[in-house]
Amino acid sequence: MPPTAEQKRFWRNAWAENNRDAKNAHSKTYREKDNSKIVRRKLEEVHITCVCGAVIRKYGIKQHQETKKHQKFMNDNTPLCNECK
Repeated sequence: MPPTAEQKRFWRNAWAENNRDAKNAHSKTYREKDNSKIVRRKLEEVHITCVCGAVIRKYGIKQHQETKKHQKFMNDNTPLCNECK
């Protein structure tokens, strides 16, 4: 005979009381992990304009700085100092 809804509720509540620390630790790690996803999404929404003229996500600025377009702009537009001329 399958357990009734009342029995399931009793077992679930008993388990939650006996494993409170483990459940709280698991919930805390889940919230922290989920929070980092939220922060990342917010960073992906922010767009900035680079000195080379490209509009990029703030989260991807390092990747952009390694692109050919950015490197070419920086090489062509870097002013030379007086000693280097």
